[in-house]
Amino acid sequence: MFDNSLLDVVENGVLILDRNLSVHFWNNWLTANTSILKKDIEGANLVSFFDEKLFKSLKRKIKISLSLNRSTFIDAKVNKYLIPIKREKITHSIFTFMQQDITIKPFRDNLVVVLIYDVTPLLEAEYVISKQLEQFRTLATTDNLTQIYNRQKFNTVIEEEIKRASRYKRSLSLILFDIDHFKSVNDIYGHLVGDDILKAMVDVVSSHIRISDIFARWGGEEFTILIPETDINGAKILAEKLRSKIAETVFDVVGHKTCSFGVTTYNGQTKEEFINEADTALYFIKENGRDNVGYFNGKECLMAEPL
Repeated sequence: MFDNSLLDVVENGVLILDRNLSVHFWNNWLTANTSILKKDIEGANLVSFFDEKLFKSLKRKIKISLSLNRSTFIDAKVNKYLIPIKREKITHSIFTFMQQDITIKPFRDNLVVVLIYDVTPLLEAEYVISKQLEQFRTLATTDNLTQIYNRQKFNTVIEEEIKRASRYKRSLSLILFDIDHFKSVNDIYGHLVGDDILKAMVDVVSSHIRISDIFARWGGEEFTILIPETDINGAKILAEKLRSKIAETVFDVVGHKTCSFGVTTYNGQTKEEFINEADTALYFIKENGRDNVGYFNGKECLMAEPL
């Protein structure tokens, strides 16, 4: 005769079941964590105490285990838990219930031993690590003030988009723009007001570009938008639309502000040449009155016609 009392000192859940989920043994660990006494549950059925939906996978695994005479397993990452044990009863947790890995082993007389392992600390650690990695990735790719892509991330994306445009012969255009006379905002109103203008400017632009457009802070008050599947004419139209929307906006404290835009399109240039063309078009506008859109036509910079 097997001495079941040995299983009562195990620091994991142990229960012995038949294929119909009748309980033949319920160890002290389970009693301590569920408050269900041995005398109440042994000889009864699990579904008399818990929701039968919890045991669909268990019943299938028991059948396999007995048929093949080998152990089967239930992964906490898939099924979460077998026996619902409130995690708050033990310690504060991100999980409502204890997360459990389950092993089902053939026993004797058509019974199985079900071993329950608490893997909550492991999954909590994995969750914390994954959240930290996500935060690190965000910090590495996002401008802290405006929450759009930073220059480092943009440089990675533009290389990928240039390769794609070159490989598949697709249109790709680039806009560089900055806020006219932004230094005076910081000088007169202070950097906190300047920061608010930058964030508000980003909100205006973000609401008028596509999800597929890549918007980034290039540096200071300068921004860039990479526009896949768009030729020079489409890019000029978008730049003029953004210029107009920004000029119409009344910003807190400072009122109206304007921006200057430089536009170019990809024609086999290197990344550096591509960016430099948009930059040259931007400074062409800054030297010729600001608050306008300039573009590089492959040979020279020109001023875009108003819409």
